[in-house]
Amino acid sequence: MTRKRRHDAYHRDTASKRAHLEAPANSSPDSDSEDGPLEIWLSNGQSAVCCERSHTPVHSESSALFSPSTTICPLLAGVGMSFGQYGFVCDITSSLVPAAHLSVHMKHLHHRQKLRNRTPSAIKSVLVTHLLNSHHLTSTTPCPSPPSDLSEPIQGLQPEWSSHCPHPGCHRWYAVIAGRSSTKGQHAQTRSHITEAHPENANTYLAGVFQARWIYRPFRKTVDSENPLSSVVWPFINNYAPVSSAQATVAVRSSRMQHTVSVRSQYLTDLGWQKFIAGLGLQPGILRGLTRLRTKKEALSLEGIEKQLELGLIIIRKLYRSYIVDIQTYLSSKNDAQFRQAVTMNTKAHFRSLSRVSYYTYSRPLSRCVCMLIRWTHAEHTGALAPFGALYIRRSLAQEYATNMLYHYLIETKVPRPAALLQLLHQLLVTLVKQKFTNLETMACPTDYTLCIGSLADNGGFLLASTTVRMCAVLQHNFYTIIIHSARLEDTGYQRFIPFHLDNFTLDPVPDAGEAPQPMEEPVTVPDEGEGADDSMVAQFLEVEEEFVDGHDDGIDAEEGESMLPHEAEGGWDFEKEEPFHSYYLNGDTAENLDKYYDPRSSLPAQRCPSNFVAHVDRNPGSLSVLSILAENSHYIQPLLTTHPSYATPYNQIKTVWFHSRPTSLKEKRDYSFFFTEDGTAITMRDGDDISRSILFSDIGVLAKTTIANISDQIVQCLPHGCKDLLRQFHSISSHLVDDLTSPDAIFLQPSNRILIQPLLDAMLKNLSDPKEPNHHIMLSPSVISEEAARKWLAFDKRILGQILVAFLLTCGIPPPHWQVRTFQFQSDRKTGIPRNLYLLGSELVIGHPAVRQLNQVLQEWLWAFPRSLAPLVLFYLAIIRPSVVHITGLLYYVNDDHKTHVFTHTFPTTRLEFPRVWNGSDVNNLLQIHTSSLPVLLSCGFLRNVISALYNQLFPALSHVGPSDDSMVDRQAQHTRITGNIHYGRSDHVPFSFGMTLEQARKCMASSQALHAFYGLGSLDHQWAERLQNSVFLADLRNESLALKEARVLVRETYDLHHCRLPHQIAGLLETAPYLTLKDGVIGDEVLRRVMHAVLFGDSRPNILDRPSGGGYLIADVSTAVVQIVKAVEEVECGVQFHSPRHMDISTIIHFDEVAIQAQRHLAALKDDFPTSWVKLCTDVHRLYQKPGLAREMSWVIRGVPG
Repeated sequence: MTRKRRHDAYHRDTASKRAHLEAPANSSPDSDSEDGPLEIWLSNGQSAVCCERSHTPVHSESSALFSPSTTICPLLAGVGMSFGQYGFVCDITSSLVPAAHLSVHMKHLHHRQKLRNRTPSAIKSVLVTHLLNSHHLTSTTPCPSPPSDLSEPIQGLQPEWSSHCPHPGCHRWYAVIAGRSSTKGQHAQTRSHITEAHPENANTYLAGVFQARWIYRPFRKTVDSENPLSSVVWPFINNYAPVSSAQATVAVRSSRMQHTVSVRSQYLTDLGWQKFIAGLGLQPGILRGLTRLRTKKEALSLEGIEKQLELGLIIIRKLYRSYIVDIQTYLSSKNDAQFRQAVTMNTKAHFRSLSRVSYYTYSRPLSRCVCMLIRWTHAEHTGALAPFGALYIRRSLAQEYATNMLYHYLIETKVPRPAALLQLLHQLLVTLVKQKFTNLETMACPTDYTLCIGSLADNGGFLLASTTVRMCAVLQHNFYTIIIHSARLEDTGYQRFIPFHLDNFTLDPVPDAGEAPQPMEEPVTVPDEGEGADDSMVAQFLEVEEEFVDGHDDGIDAEEGESMLPHEAEGGWDFEKEEPFHSYYLNGDTAENLDKYYDPRSSLPAQRCPSNFVAHVDRNPGSLSVLSILAENSHYIQPLLTTHPSYATPYNQIKTVWFHSRPTSLKEKRDYSFFFTEDGTAITMRDGDDISRSILFSDIGVLAKTTIANISDQIVQCLPHGCKDLLRQFHSISSHLVDDLTSPDAIFLQPSNRILIQPLLDAMLKNLSDPKEPNHHIMLSPSVISEEAARKWLAFDKRILGQILVAFLLTCGIPPPHWQVRTFQFQSDRKTGIPRNLYLLGSELVIGHPAVRQLNQVLQEWLWAFPRSLAPLVLFYLAIIRPSVVHITGLLYYVNDDHKTHVFTHTFPTTRLEFPRVWNGSDVNNLLQIHTSSLPVLLSCGFLRNVISALYNQLFPALSHVGPSDDSMVDRQAQHTRITGNIHYGRSDHVPFSFGMTLEQARKCMASSQALHAFYGLGSLDHQWAERLQNSVFLADLRNESLALKEARVLVRETYDLHHCRLPHQIAGLLETAPYLTLKDGVIGDEVLRRVMHAVLFGDSRPNILDRPSGGGYLIADVSTAVVQIVKAVEEVECGVQFHSPRHMDISTIIHFDEVAIQAQRHLAALKDDFPTSWVKLCTDVHRLYQKPGLAREMSWVIRGVPG
């Protein structure tokens, strides 16, 4: 067995690493072996061996296609590929790989993750050469093309339904967008292409019907967009249809986690929704079209009155978001808590303040309800109700009048005034809240229809119950907002809507982005944020009455919208200007809204306005307190029917839906992640196909180590010529860095650290700016930059930062919510006054004090620790690479101030309106899914939080019960609490003041991260917490491993007689023969293996009396652990450095010993299978060996070694 050798303790020559792909001894790394089998080592510890020289016949020149394979190459299958008549197929991306691009494609992340970590490039070259030769191809062989339109599918590829540009000679195809109800929406990309590319014939083409077919885009995912192959399309014959829907793909966002619920779910039956939808017999797209929130681009694609109506609805949505902001401003100016108690009536219901990014989320459900009513009214007026079949939307007379007034104003006013729209909108909103009815049918009010239709999935099923619970939560918040606005206006005596603060409307705080793709939200669990919620180190998912989501980024990026509302109309914001509808203004109870429904068969006036619309009696402003008015109207927001048994309200209906769907929602959360395997090493959940999938915790650890190793590799690649040793130099000085916790400056910008780092940065910038630099060629001359080369080098920035983020999320403990990532700063922002988040606490690099989830929430005292192997890489990136990025982007005349303060920033800004320069929630989740593609289930940030919480509860239950310490005697004598004492009296300066926590709390936070580091093999716990968590089985195993290593150090020197005079020769022979694993005379291993195994299994104790090993012997994993400790001890003798803790090993050393463990397990598994009797004897010997033999002779002792 070839052994990895080290030239020093921490740095090894990569050329001497053990080959991951092993060829015979006489083969060279740049030629394919013709004499023996080739073996490739995979990331899962298994190997794939190919013993054949040819897998296909020689391809015939007369045939348009390649010859089919006669055998399957195990090496090709091992990296996730296959071979067909059209060439190599990437099974992961479902695309063809041209032979000329095979070598480049093998470097992609999804293939590199299939191989054992850090497979040398020379070995990959051997693999590519073998694949080409064994399939009789060369690197210049082109992929064949079908001679005509396809009639049969190509194995491994996925067709997509696309429409063709009708212009002669234009071969462009565009995907038909699934989930859109209108034909124009489905062909939006084709229509846009025609408008831009063929404007002279646009009217003719757009009026016709587009040809749609199933097509293949065989090379789109395997070549660059500039390559002509990326635009190649192979269409199927007309009328072709895939045999099963599983073969086809459509342009709709998908998730590998289940996001729909069975139509037979009990809560759907209890609510009557499934029966109601089934009775309509309509496609879900038609129903969802009523409530769809269209973008401005979609609205502009319409014509005539529909276009005017949809543009008006977009303005209404903007106004409604500002409507919510206005009440938040109003509450902030009053006794906030008193008003919130008035509407929640001291229940556990929540009516919290919202952060800026939450207004879009909280405006959606009721905006859908308004859109539904307006579109339904339009369908009634235009006689377009036929597509809706038996559907009829019940509404009260007052709701009908209010809807019609708003509808007529939208279609009759070319440039609507925002002030008038606000007054009409408020009138409609009040009718939706202040309604009473006694006829409790399945659909009793407009919000019932909104909830039901909003729960529909594209496939005709229903979204998860947690989505319904979420909508109920937001509607409750909306109802509270409307009832307070109504009481505010009534208190001031206004007969029409007047904003509390006009700036809330003219500034339009949140841009519009239209509809979100399904699944609308990821199922998340919301912890109770009441008293004692911050006492636990691990978030507990408590079941409280209201589990409503507040204050989070909804993860939807704004793509379209305007920064301000249009107000070109004369007097746009004049709320005193008279309008025809003012005589009918409604702000409270009316006879038309009390158990009276609109009947379309009745004879109403043409304008559909009540003849005697009663207005409120004028009051002097301030004659009644708003709280008194809220008390009078409290029956509209009472959750229980028992408080008003003679009638029901829309709020009662919302609470009924919540009551029925909540149990299913809680069950979904448990199904989502909390099923453990018997040994507790994995969790099991169901995917989108309702198939159970398991995630091994150790697999996440392997991903974390691989990602950290990739960061190191990427950093080395981005360094210019002459700076390849820069990272090693930084490692040597990183232990000397100190952090002035009172300084607002970044760690590496503080004077004491800058002296150490500045020479490295100067060398980096000097070599990068050198026109003669041979690696990246960024500068053509001292004053001329190559933009193409610069952008190519800047691509390293995104890759490195992305892998840093993924490694941090996988190792930090319970990761922060995805939206908090954008708030992390390494440098305090002098403009905003926001302090930095990145600090050095002792020798630990930590990041903490994230942005709060709520404006009124104080629980933000938390921090996360980086593993020791990742921390220097993070500091190197921020101290050396980030300034270089700023320098290069400056030469390209682009300046991003966030580069100088925020950790996770884009190299160049995105096109979205919200947070274009920093990474948002979508960026975080996309990165996680890319880097965790090797797992059975894709990870999102929310799902990862569930997984890690489950891991803690399983392996470190003590962390779930660690709370704040009791007050000390010093605090009690000073007559204040511990918190007061630490903040105001003799506060420890070991923790930054901005963290708002004590030193003890900071240690608890770091212990949470360190526990995960220890589990992954990336670090160890501090002594204090190792003692407090000593009951953890996992930590007991770690202690035994440490004892086993100490035992191995003594035994290998004594038993194998390792003398320094001929040490290299001895160690080479020892590791080659491996006597501790050799089978000799039916005996496995030697005395060294037995004694080290005993330490691994029992530590310094002995087995239980009269206890025996199990019938099959000990676990292979335990024996392999003993083997690793022996190998470590032997390696230590040669290197002169001890490997007793991952805290003192670099990532390559950690990964090396992981690979040793995998190799040992494979060898031991073979021994156990082939020689079961010898295996049982080994285990029996270890079990009986509970102490070392005594001394051979009696000793006479004399005190010595101590003076005196």
